Amino acid sequence: MSRVLQTLVTLAWGLWFGGLVMLFLAVTSLFHTFSDREVAGAAASGVFRSFDLFRLGVAAAALIATFLWRLCGVSSRLRSLTFLFFALAVVAATCSAVLLTPRLEQLRAVQQTQSPQFRKLHGMSMGVYLAETFFVLGAGLTLPWASQASPKPLKQKSNN
Repeated sequence: MSRVLQTLVTLAWGLWFGGLVMLFLAVTSLFHTFSDREVAGAAASGVFRSFDLFRLGVAAAALIATFLWRLCGVSSRLRSLTFLFFALAVVAATCSAVLLTPRLEQLRAVQQTQSPQFRKLHGMSMGVYLAETFFVLGAGLTLPWASQASPKPLKQKSNN
């Protein structure tokens, strides 16, 4: 069971991290391809909405699988660290998808993309995405060692 969970964690990590990298590449490409920023912004908006659903699903899978993997007979600090990185990334992803993206979309819909409020929210969103990416990367960097972690010995109860 541990091997199955390890595989699920690794797969979820790869999809999540790869998705974040692809998002950065796709959105950057849209703004380089289209000279009309409104067209590029509308296209990017659709990409962000789709990605929000994708990443929240993958994030939930990563967090749940890591939690179960952690419980699966091996108590490991590295697995706990992997879980912590995923948990921080989930907070960032949820904050972005639930709080920032809808507000940015509302401003974009009423052509307020040049407003100070939009710029502030956009900057916050970029920071949250960057933090999420670093947290997911951190989880991925711990995976090889967490996979090889040996069980902690069980503490013996003393009869004293």
